[in-house]
Amino acid sequence: MTHALLIASSPGSETHRHAQAFCDALAQKADVSLVYFVGDAVEVTQPQHSDTLENWLKVGRNRHIQLWLCSGGMSALPACELPPDIEIAGHASWVEASLKADKIISFPA
Repeated sequence: MTHALLIASSPGSETHRHAQAFCDALAQKADVSLVYFVGDAVEVTQPQHSDTLENWLKVGRNRHIQLWLCSGGMSALPACELPPDIEIAGHASWVEASLKADKIISFPA
């Protein structure tokens, strides 16, 4: 069973921390193909959340999970250099990818 995660909660929130722990645990037993950060979650790219971003990158690399940032959310933030392991994608890309997943799990704001 393939899973896709949609994360909208701010990187400093309990919900965001729970999403990260859940994703890592789930990926040990099931296929997680994609994590899509939308809304406040794209703030994970900002310097004050570098530890959180590094943890996501580690989960992505170790579990072979694609990490995508919402292009609309990113346009509202100051420009920053992204690691090569993370991509910017629009909602249409998310919809297309999520249609291929058996299950979508969301972590709202």
